[in-house]
Amino acid sequence: MPLCRMTERWSEARDRGYDTPSMRAEPEKKDKPSRAAPAWLLHPFALAVYPVLALYAANQERFPVEVVLWPAGLSLGAAVSSVLLLAWPLGWHKAGLCCSLGLLVFYSYGHLAEALAGATGLGFFRGWAHLGLWALLLAAACFWIARSRRPLGTLTRVFNLAALCLLAFPVVEIGARALLKPEGEQDLPALQGGELRPASRPNIYYIILDGYARSDVLGEVFGLSNRRFLDELEKRGFAIAERARSNYCQTDLSLSSSLNMAYLDELIPKSLAPSADRSVTRRLIRQSRVFRALRELGYRLVAFSTGFHATELDDFDVLLQPSGVFSEFTTGLLRTTPAAPLLELLSGQEIQWWQDEDLKARLETARAHPRDRVYFDQHRERIRFALARLPATASMDGPVFVMAHLLCPHPPFVFGPDGEARTPRHIYCHEEARILMRSGDMSPEEYQQGYRDQVTFISKRVLEIVDGILSRSASPPVILLQADHGSGFMLNQESLEDTDLKERFSIFSAYYLPDGARRYVYPSISPVNSFRLVFKHYFGADLHRLADRSFYSTRARPYDFVEVTERIADGALAALRDVWAAEDGRFFVVGDAGTLSRYENGAWIHDRGVTRRDLRSVAGLSARRVWAVGASGSVLAWDGRAWKAEPSGVDVDLQAVWAPCPQEVWAVGDAGKALRYREGRWSAVETRISDRLWDVWGKGCDDVWLVGEAGRILHWDGRELRETASPAGSALRAVWGLTAGDVWAAGEGGLLLHFDGRAWSRVESPADRTLHGIWGSSADRLMAVGEGGCVLQREQGRWRRVPSSTARSLYGVFGLPGGAVLAVGDAATVIESQEPPVKGGDAREESRGR
Repeated sequence: MPLCRMTERWSEARDRGYDTPSMRAEPEKKDKPSRAAPAWLLHPFALAVYPVLALYAANQERFPVEVVLWPAGLSLGAAVSSVLLLAWPLGWHKAGLCCSLGLLVFYSYGHLAEALAGATGLGFFRGWAHLGLWALLLAAACFWIARSRRPLGTLTRVFNLAALCLLAFPVVEIGARALLKPEGEQDLPALQGGELRPASRPNIYYIILDGYARSDVLGEVFGLSNRRFLDELEKRGFAIAERARSNYCQTDLSLSSSLNMAYLDELIPKSLAPSADRSVTRRLIRQSRVFRALRELGYRLVAFSTGFHATELDDFDVLLQPSGVFSEFTTGLLRTTPAAPLLELLSGQEIQWWQDEDLKARLETARAHPRDRVYFDQHRERIRFALARLPATASMDGPVFVMAHLLCPHPPFVFGPDGEARTPRHIYCHEEARILMRSGDMSPEEYQQGYRDQVTFISKRVLEIVDGILSRSASPPVILLQADHGSGFMLNQESLEDTDLKERFSIFSAYYLPDGARRYVYPSISPVNSFRLVFKHYFGADLHRLADRSFYSTRARPYDFVEVTERIADGALAALRDVWAAEDGRFFVVGDAGTLSRYENGAWIHDRGVTRRDLRSVAGLSARRVWAVGASGSVLAWDGRAWKAEPSGVDVDLQAVWAPCPQEVWAVGDAGKALRYREGRWSAVETRISDRLWDVWGKGCDDVWLVGEAGRILHWDGRELRETASPAGSALRAVWGLTAGDVWAAGEGGLLLHFDGRAWSRVESPADRTLHGIWGSSADRLMAVGEGGCVLQREQGRWRRVPSSTARSLYGVFGLPGGAVLAVGDAATVIESQEPPVKGGDAREESRGR
C-alpha cells in the first residue's frame, strides 16, 4: 500500500478514537529512558559530598583536610553506584532524584531524630520505628517519582542549582582558609639545648592517663584512695610527684606544652588569642621538639590510635590501631545518619525499640538520650587494644619512643572497676560533668561513681602494663605516667570563676627513671619540665628547669591564657605543708607556692612575694630564729623581721628541717641529701643512700634521727651518721621524740614505729592511710595526722583514731605544751585542738576570724 494511503487511513482512525501504531509508539518514545547520561545531572553527586565538606568546614580548625577523603570518597562512590543502578529501569532524571532524596534522608536523619526527640521527650524518634517511618516515606517518594509521567528536566535543573549553591558554602570556606595561611603556622623554633650527646638511648614510654586526678583530689572530691596503686608503683622504682599540677586545663594545650618543653605563649602568637583554631595545637604536637629531636637521635616513633584528633599520630613510624574503628571525624559524621542502629543490627546486638527497658518509664521520661552502643563499644575497644599491646612494644627493634594517650578515666564511663563493659545513658561524647548533669543525662552521684570505677580499672591495668614493659625490656626504660589535666567534676570550660581550679589542675604524675635520674623528680614538677629532665639526664641537653606555672583558658578561646598559679596555690588556697610553734606562742606555717604565714597576737600574717617555690617544712630555735626549706634546695631564714634566702649548696628538694640544739640546724631531702648548718653555713653530710629522706628530728647535737623511703632510719651520734635496723617495709614520713629513749616514727599505710633506747619495733596502728606528721609533749599526749583528715592520738599506752573536722589530707602537726595544737593540710586547712581535735577550720576563715 502506498505510504501516503497508509498515513491517510491512520489519520482517519486516530480521529475516530481508535488505537493506532503511531498513537502507541509516541508515548513509548516519550517515556523510554535515555541511555546517555546528560552532562548536567550533578545534584546527587554534590549532595553526596556536601555533608562531609560542611562538617569539615565547621571543624577545620580541629582536623587535617585528609580526614574528608575516605568518607567523601565512600559517599560519592555510593551515589554514583546508586544512580547507575537506578538509571536502567528509571532513567537518569528519576534515578538522580531518588538518589538525592535518599542522601537527604540519610544525612539529616540524626539531626531530625535529636530535634524531635528533644522537643517531645519520646524515644520513638530515636528508635527503629522512627527509622522505619522514614524508610517508608522515602520509598513512597521514590515510587511516585518512578511512576510519574511528567517531564522532570526542570526539577533536575532546580535540584542542580540548589545542590551546587549549597556545596559552594563549605568549598569557599575551606578554600579561603587554605589560601590564607594561619598566623600560628610558622616554623617552630629548634630546641635550645645545645648538641645532644646521649650516653645511652633507653626506650621511652609516654603514657597519658587522660583526666587522672591527683591522690588528694581523689580523696576530697570522689572519696577514693589510690594509695595502694601509688605504693605499688614506688615498689617498682617509680618516683611519684605528689604535688604535680598541669600547665593547662585542656588536653591539646597540655600536650603541646609538654612535648615542646615550653609554655605556649612562647609558641603561639598573641594575636591568636581570640581564635579557636585547634589546628595550631595539632601542628605543635605533630611537629613537636621532642618528636623531632628523638627522630634525629635514631628513635623509632610508635603511637596508638586514639580517635581524638590532637593525638591521632598517623605520621609516626608505627601507628597501632584495632580494626573496624572510626576516626573522631567519621564518628561525628555518622552521628548525623542512621548508621548506629544499622551497625548495631549488623553486629548482631539486641535492637532497642525504646530507650528504657520499661515502656511506661520510658514514656514518663521527659528527656533521654539514645544509647550509641556502637560508638561506646569502639571507644572501649581502642582503650583495650592499647592496654593489651603496650607491653609488646618493648620487644620492638629499638630504640623506640612509644606514646599512648589513653582516654581513661576521662568520660565516657565505659568500664566498671574490673574492666566490665558499661554503656552510658547519654549520647556518645567526652563532655565534662557540668554538661552531662545539666542535660539530665547523669546525676552527680552517677558521675562520681563512674569516675571512681574507671580510676580503679585503669590503675590495675597500668600496673600490669608496667610489669610487662619492665619484664620484656633488654635494658631499663624511661616511663612517664602522667595525666594531661585533672578531673572535670567541677569544671566549667567557659567560666574561670565557676571552675574548681585545684581539681582541674591537680594531676597524677609518676616517673620511672633509671640510672639515678629519679632523684631529680620533685613533688610539684609539672609536665613542661618532664622531657627537660629526660633530655638533660639521658641526652646531655643543656636545659634548665622552668618555673611550674598553670594557665586557664576557655574552650571558645583556648589561646587566651589566664595564669592561675597563684589562685591554685597562694597563701589562702595552697596546701599547707608544715607548722612549728615558738615558746612565745607564735605559730609559723609554710606550704606550696611559697606560702609563709604566721599566727601571732590573734591574727594571721601572710608574708607574700618572698619565693614562689614550694616550701615543705619549717622549724626554729625561737621566734627570731626560724628556718623554712623546700623545692630546689630552697632555704629561707627568719630573723624576727623578714625572711632571707640562704645558699644550701644543693638543687634537690628539701623535705624537712629541724634545730636539735642552738648550735646546729639539720635539713634532709631527695636523693639522700642531708645538710647541717653550723657557724653560718650549710654543709653536706654523707648518708651513703640515694633514697628520699622525709623527716628529721633530734634531742641534741649528738642525737639526731633521719627517716625516709623504704623505711630507712639513720642516726647521728655527733660523730657519724649510720643506718639503723628498721622493721618498716615502706616509707617513713615523720619522726618525733620525747627523750633519747622514746622516739616515734610514722609513715605509709598508717605505719607506726617506736624506739625504746635499744631498737625500733612496730606498734599496732588504727589507721590504714599514710601518716605525714607526728608531734607530742608527753607519753600520753602524742598525735599523728595524715591522709583524708586522719588524726590519731595516743592515750593510756594505746593509739586510737579520733574524730576530725575535715576530710582533707593533713601534713603537719605541732603544738605548745599545755596549749593549742595546730594541724595543717590541703586547701589551706587548719584544725586546732586543746586536747583531742574538736573543731576545725579553713585558713581562709582563720585568717579573717581568729
